[in-house]
Amino acid sequence: GTTEAKQAVGVEGGGGGNNGNADGGGEGEEEDQEPAPTLDIGDFKSLIIGSKGSRIKSIEEETDCTLRITKEPPFLCSFYGDAEQVEAAMGLVQGIIDKEQAILDNTVTVTVDAGEKIGVVMGKGGSHIKKITKDSHADLQREGNSIIITGSADEVEKAKSLVELYRDHGGPAPEVVEEVELGSVR
Repeated sequence: GTTEAKQAVGVEGGGGGNNGNADGGGEGEEEDQEPAPTLDIGDFKSLIIGSKGSRIKSIEEETDCTLRITKEPPFLCSFYGDAEQVEAAMGLVQGIIDKEQAILDNTVTVTVDAGEKIGVVMGKGGSHIKKITKDSHADLQREGNSIIITGSADEVEKAKSLVELYRDHGGPAPEVVEEVELGSVR
């Protein structure tokens, strides 16, 4: 039978095991007679659901469309509502997937071998690695005597050059600062 769809908002398998055959709470509509439109959301299930169901709830509230996601792979998101609601909700879900996929497509990973200089590259208490991470915005992980750098091409290139500076020269050259007496003319 049908289950009150709003009870299960964003909760996987909620609503008494209806397996996605909710009628969306519509009055007199025969939506569960024909299959609901679905999107394969693949590895983006947790991204679509959001923290404590926050993202799926906001999509449902914004579009008045009910979303259901299968518990087991392949992860399919079904959409229940009228054509306009379904189109709006599918657009939001596809937009989230496309944005995240673009980020993944532009992620680069490089490994730099620090060899016996790994201690210099890491710095006391990880101070050098923390500074490189802060300056480059890349993700740096130590694996043995190597540093694995992940991020955009620009982030990885900057981090790689900094790691190599620490490895080959003990770090970047100190900044040159000229002290000038206040009120003096140079």
